[in-house]
Amino acid sequence: MMKKYLFLITMTALSFSIIIATPSCDDDNPEIVVGDRGEKGDKGDKGDQGVPGATGPRGSTGATGATGSKGDKGDTGNANVRKFNFEVEASQWESAHFGASNSHSYFEVKPELTGGIRLSDINYVPLVYARPSEIYREYKQIPYRFNVDNNYAILLEMSLSRHYLIMTKSTNGITTMSVPLSERPSKINYTVIMIEIGAVNAAKGRVNFDNYNEVSSYFKIN
Repeated sequence: MMKKYLFLITMTALSFSIIIATPSCDDDNPEIVVGDRGEKGDKGDKGDQGVPGATGPRGSTGATGATGSKGDKGDTGNANVRKFNFEVEASQWESAHFGASNSHSYFEVKPELTGGIRLSDINYVPLVYARPSEIYREYKQIPYRFNVDNNYAILLEMSLSRHYLIMTKSTNGITTMSVPLSERPSKINYTVIMIEIGAVNAAKGRVNFDNYNEVSSYFKIN
């Protein structure tokens, strides 16, 4: 009987020991404790640039606007035209023979009289107009012939190769001779208009180059 009690006590103690050692059901859901927030980390490096996207479709062309009104025609310019005025007095003419028995009176047109441009400059066309000072008021392009009286006439010309203005006396319209000092006009006024080749070509058919007033008006020179 004693052995039976000892056995029961032993089994009871063992059962109690098992109960003590078995974890509680609450251990399956332990309490979570949140710690303090840590310091913010450094900013990461910038990532590589992505691949550009495809170009979008081109939009349609807008409607063409209305044509504007045509502007007024501009004035004819004179940038390619130069004008020079000078006088030649009776005593400034020289005498020379240019062949055979013909003699002439001449005056050399030096470059300082025409802005450094020679009469023979291939880039220009020289238009030379003359007006004897005594009784003549109108400039005429040379060659210019005028009668002094019924006995003889004076012809004004030029020689481009020599850069000369030439004055000759003729009694029959054929034979020429230099003009004696006593028979020369006391003064002859000359106007030399130097026009670049391109401007001359553009003006052909639009202006009468023989007429000094038309040339002055067309090229707007005074």
